[in-house]
Amino acid sequence: MPKRKPERDQALQIFISKKGKITPKEIAEQLSISAATVRKWKCQDKWEERFPKSRSKRKRGGQPGNKNAIGNSGGAPAGNLNAQTHGAFRVPRIETWDADRRAEINSLRLDFDSNALDQYRQLKAKEMDLEQLLANLSGEPTDKLHFDRQMTMTMPEGGTMKYRSESTTFSRRMQIENEINKVHGRILKLLDSMKSMEMERQRLRLEQQRFEFGKQKALGIFNTDSDGNAVDEPEDNLEDKIIE
Repeated sequence: MPKRKPERDQALQIFISKKGKITPKEIAEQLSISAATVRKWKCQDKWEERFPKSRSKRKRGGQPGNKNAIGNSGGAPAGNLNAQTHGAFRVPRIETWDADRRAEINSLRLDFDSNALDQYRQLKAKEMDLEQLLANLSGEPTDKLHFDRQMTMTMPEGGTMKYRSESTTFSRRMQIENEINKVHGRILKLLDSMKSMEMERQRLRLEQQRFEFGKQKALGIFNTDSDGNAVDEPEDNLEDKIIE
């Protein structure tokens, strides 16, 4: 069995002397060892169990005395774009568009069910919105950097580090063009399915006409030739049928 390193017990004693209010990195610096080794000992020897009540668990949400939400009526305001980067995945807010663009969308008409029409409008709105985003990037240098987001990460040894994400104009254009192609594909698929539906409706109408024709033929309402086509009857026969 390997001999227990004296630094392991020394690290524990330092942790106890500080009542658990010290990071593995600080302990490692005092003993001239790696912070990863101290974290491993801390986990294996269950140091935290020696101070079960020394640290209270942080509850979710705002903490007592927190004033971050002062003046906020609840949630982000409508139309908030703080989380938007290139905008390729955003949902078009047609109500915020100018009158001409809204009129173009509302003027769209197709001869199929209202649900399909609504879906078509949404896809066209998405297409128009993406094309506008693409137009906004025209003329910019391809290597120009655009701010995407900033995140704050908590480090295991304590402290925080801010991370800033950026993307070039070229990258944004590629992302938006990719989304436009996807929308085009969905529009073509929708129109194809609507065409198939209309052809099926025409087939059913033709079957209905054939049924009615066969029914009238069986009742002798009009004569047919050897090929089953309707032929005109003499006027006197028609008068007899009317009198009967």
